[in-house]
Amino acid sequence: MNLYRDAMPEGVASDLADQLGAELKRQGVGATAIVTQLPFWTPLARRLREILAPAALVYDCMDDHAGFSTNAPAMLASEGELLSSSDLVTVSSKRLFDRVADRSRTAVLIRNAASPADFVVVASPSDGTGNARTIGYFGAIADWFDAEIVGALARLRPDWRFELIGSTHTADTSPLLSLSNLKLRGERSYKELPAMIAGWDACIIPFKRNSLTDATDPVKLYEMLAAGKPVVSVHLPELEALASEGLVRFASTAEEFSRELEAALETNSDEEKARRRSYALANTWEHRVAAFEQAIAAAFPLVSIIVVTYNNRDLNELCLASLLGDTDYPNIEIIVVDNASNDGTREYLNETAQRESNVRLILNQTNRGFAAANNQGVAAASGDYICLLNNDTVVSGPWLSALVRHMRADRSLGLIGPLTNSIGNAAKIEVGYSYLTDLPVWTDAVHRERRGELADIDSLAFFCVLTRREVWERVGPLDERFAHGMFEDDDWNRRVRLAGYQVKLARDSFVHHWHSASLKKLRTRAYQQLYFDNRRRFRIKWGEISAPPPAAGSVLQPLLQAADAVEFCVFFPRLDAGTPDSVVQRRDAVARAFTQLGAVVIRELAYREEPQAWLTQSTDLEFEYSGRRDCLEGFNRLIVWSDCSNLDARDEMPPGSIVVFDFCESFKRYAINWTRTEWLLWRGVREAEVFISAEWSLRLQIGEHRDRVLYLPSPRPATQRARGAPVTEADAAWKSRLLDASRPVAGYLGPVNNQLDFDLLAAVAAQCPDWNFVLLGLDTDGSIWTSGLTRLPNVLWVGSYGDRLGSDGIPCFDVAMLPFVDRPLGPELPSPAFDDYLAAGIPVLASPHAQLQHALGIDFADGAKSFARALSVAFKRKRDPLQFGAIERIPDDVVWRAHAERVLKEVSAIDPAAG
Repeated sequence: MNLYRDAMPEGVASDLADQLGAELKRQGVGATAIVTQLPFWTPLARRLREILAPAALVYDCMDDHAGFSTNAPAMLASEGELLSSSDLVTVSSKRLFDRVADRSRTAVLIRNAASPADFVVVASPSDGTGNARTIGYFGAIADWFDAEIVGALARLRPDWRFELIGSTHTADTSPLLSLSNLKLRGERSYKELPAMIAGWDACIIPFKRNSLTDATDPVKLYEMLAAGKPVVSVHLPELEALASEGLVRFASTAEEFSRELEAALETNSDEEKARRRSYALANTWEHRVAAFEQAIAAAFPLVSIIVVTYNNRDLNELCLASLLGDTDYPNIEIIVVDNASNDGTREYLNETAQRESNVRLILNQTNRGFAAANNQGVAAASGDYICLLNNDTVVSGPWLSALVRHMRADRSLGLIGPLTNSIGNAAKIEVGYSYLTDLPVWTDAVHRERRGELADIDSLAFFCVLTRREVWERVGPLDERFAHGMFEDDDWNRRVRLAGYQVKLARDSFVHHWHSASLKKLRTRAYQQLYFDNRRRFRIKWGEISAPPPAAGSVLQPLLQAADAVEFCVFFPRLDAGTPDSVVQRRDAVARAFTQLGAVVIRELAYREEPQAWLTQSTDLEFEYSGRRDCLEGFNRLIVWSDCSNLDARDEMPPGSIVVFDFCESFKRYAINWTRTEWLLWRGVREAEVFISAEWSLRLQIGEHRDRVLYLPSPRPATQRARGAPVTEADAAWKSRLLDASRPVAGYLGPVNNQLDFDLLAAVAAQCPDWNFVLLGLDTDGSIWTSGLTRLPNVLWVGSYGDRLGSDGIPCFDVAMLPFVDRPLGPELPSPAFDDYLAAGIPVLASPHAQLQHALGIDFADGAKSFARALSVAFKRKRDPLQFGAIERIPDDVVWRAHAERVLKEVSAIDPAAG
């Protein structure tokens, strides 16, 4: 096939496009500009645009193709289709622009140019007397080249030399033959050109006048001016402006060419040469490339990216830098709405907006919240597509191209979002990068491997979503009732589906997400309160619950009056059926302690959906309640005492409620519904304002996930705390095995394994021969046998004991020991008897260990000598009635009143303004 005479068959175009498109997809191309300069490629270009969407078809029309003798009607017929179907038509001359403007969607005039740096080496010729002038031309010598006028000029000026550089294909060169002062140099490479024209005195452009040349903006003219050469040309319409500035002269005959060349050579001063070169420097290919990029970018639908900022300057910089530097979609505007940042963010944003023409700012004087700020940004946007992007994100490569591709391909799509590394739904995936520097390579691979993949998703989080403007206008703005953030995205997901659109996850787009950076600036209390308040608003809006009625009128008046007179109210949600007695008893004891401290206690008998409430008053401070939980509004510091059976009560509580989670038993032995119990436990770990553990080992476990856990064990009966409790049969059985039962006892109860510091125990036993050392517990790893500890005369290990031995035997300890090695303890340690030590009023001595540092009532000793001295001190305290009275007061700190006091102290420390 001949590119200038034939039309490409559709079948050939389709096959080529499929093969080329498949390869480009494998390469991971994103937004693509398909540029063609010949109408022959029309069917291939159009097919590629479909395959590589989002893509723009650009027709770069440099000539009036009908003026070429080599172009046949079949090829020219394709030009009309190319003009009408292209997203952008660029032309090199005003005459071409006038011809195509009304036949194309968008036409842009981008003239030709030069690379002036390539012609800097061109030296001016010598002007010495007697040297013949050299007049030159370079470029194609084809049928539009006026050989006759050049031949006549050479004959008219035999004292001048003429050099013509270029292919003579299709040209009639007979008028140029047999001229001794004219040389045809043939076609030469561009690299050779500057040196070849260095000695020329002037240049000519001797074209024939026709439709082709009248629409020509000659590249060679810019190059001739870049070389500083005077130029005489035939009167070409596109050069009239340059002629008016004296940068080119016009001539129509050989005589006029001779006269104009003479005049140009006479005035060819250094100033004139500099003026020509200056013009070329102002019209470089770099300038044209910038114009092309701008025009091509505008051929893509405009995407308005809305970024809301609130402090977090470092993250704001990362986000905008990635948007401006690593987004392959070419046509974006970035609208940043700042919610009264005060950490230098505004100064950075102003600097960025001054530097980047596609960044616009909206600077709020107050924090208007996420929904309102995004609505502001969208209202100011001009794009066909709207992208809401969090400021705690980093984008790369084809992230936006992929989203636009899906949205353009399927008009039923109303909302689409990318994959990410951190979010609470199906958009989260495992990632293959550890540092942001590795992000571009990894995201490009995701785009290549998953190109075109879409997935269903229940709801898209608004860390990054894309929609069409028409969808936004139909669905409406974000609901601003959701305050500073959370649930406005769930709401819009529902609304867009109700409007008849689909919501999809693009599995070929990825955005890095730091996750809730601005919200994390809020204190935990404020964050949690915002979540529950907005969740409540969402459920009311969508009919999942009804709006709370007025606080049940006269029914709740006694409760409200009592609450007005106290600082705290404590609400105890109903317990699940089958709750262990120990939990019920602990709760009752805590409730009594709160009333002793002057707090109002509200016990829930049953939860009712209807607004009617039922209330009875037991004492001045105790009430029983049945009704909707959200009716309990207007109380100062309303505490919700929850546990693994009823934490979800907080979802129905009025705003401002403070949740205390009492983890009084391990969930593994707590309830029948294991799944729900475990879920509520870990929800309590995340969400409760105050978290309590009744067991030390559970406190250690939860302490890995929370900064603060209150340790409030349940006190033992008084008989177990009394000094000198009677020795039982089981107790006597092991104590009788001691060589000298009159010696004081340093005891340990719990698993015996390599987490005990056997070396320390052996050294202490050797330094304290007047003490008995007793280890009660099973050997779980065989380490007791290799330690040699059992061969010491004052050490007794009892590896098996009855169920009552721990509780009945512990009072016989004079000092309890926790001699652990300094490494993380296993899940079953420290000693399960730790709570019993404290409850029995026995001094507790431990080796230094990070997991024991915050324990109540423990003394620490580092090293054998220190441990031995500490044993003596503890024993003397126990034998001294005055000192022992202090020891016996340790359990008082863990009785119910002390527990309640510590809880109220924790609640008082919570800043009410943070909620």
